[in-house]
Amino acid sequence: MNLSAEEKLRRKEERRQKKWEETHRIINGIDHKRCKICKEYYHSTEDYFHLNSSNGIDGLNPYCRDCTSKKSQSWNNNNKERFLISMNKYNNATEERKQKKRLASEKSRKKGLLKIWQQENKAKLKEYRDNRKLHKQHKITEEEWLKCKLYFNNSCAYCGKTEAEQREQNKEDFHKEHFNDEGANDLSNCIPSCTNCNCRKWMFKVEVWYNNRNPIFSQDRYNGILKWLNEDHKQYIIS
Repeated sequence: MNLSAEEKLRRKEERRQKKWEETHRIINGIDHKRCKICKEYYHSTEDYFHLNSSNGIDGLNPYCRDCTSKKSQSWNNNNKERFLISMNKYNNATEERKQKKRLASEKSRKKGLLKIWQQENKAKLKEYRDNRKLHKQHKITEEEWLKCKLYFNNSCAYCGKTEAEQREQNKEDFHKEHFNDEGANDLSNCIPSCTNCNCRKWMFKVEVWYNNRNPIFSQDRYNGILKWLNEDHKQYIIS
C-alpha cells in the first residue's frame, strides 16, 4: 500500500509521540524524563541528561548524568587497554586542534599587525616597494660577520635556530639583520637572523614584532641582542 507523504508524516509523529510518552511524564506542570538505568524521573533538561543529537525524540541521552558517569567508569575499568587507546587518540586530536587554533590565531594576529603597519606607513611602504633593489645593505667585513654570528653561538638572534638548521632548510646563510630598520649599516645594528624571522619581521619596529605575544620571543635572547648592540659589538669592529 502506497502512503501519501502526509500519512507517512502523521504516522512518524505518532511513533515519536508514543516513544516520548514511554519515557516522559509531566510532574507539577514540568516535563520529566525517566532514566533508562535507575528508572528515576528527572527534569528533562541538560542539567540532568547529556545532549544527544541523534535522539530525535527529545535530543537527550537515555541515561541520567549520574548513571552515564557510572556506566562510563564501569566500561573503562573493564576495557582498560581500549580506554587508554581511546584517551590517547582523544588527547592527540585535542592537541592537534589546539595547535591549529594557535597557528590560526598567530596568522590572524600577524595579518592584523601588517595591516596596521601598512595603514600607518603608506608612504614608506610605497618607497620600499619602489626601491627594492636599493634596499639597505650592511657594510661589514666577512671577519666581522663571522664574529657577529659566533657571538650569538651561530644561531638566529631572534628564535635560536642554528646555522646548520638554517642552511639545511633554506640553503643559505643567515641574513645580516637590521635590528633598527632606520639605523646604521655597521655592527652596531647587525644581528644574525634566519630566513623565517627576517621575513616575518620585515619592516616592523622590533617592539611591535618581537615581544611576549610572539611565540618565538625569549627575554634572554632579547637581552643578549641589546647587550651586543649597545656595548659588545664594539670589541669586534675591525679598523
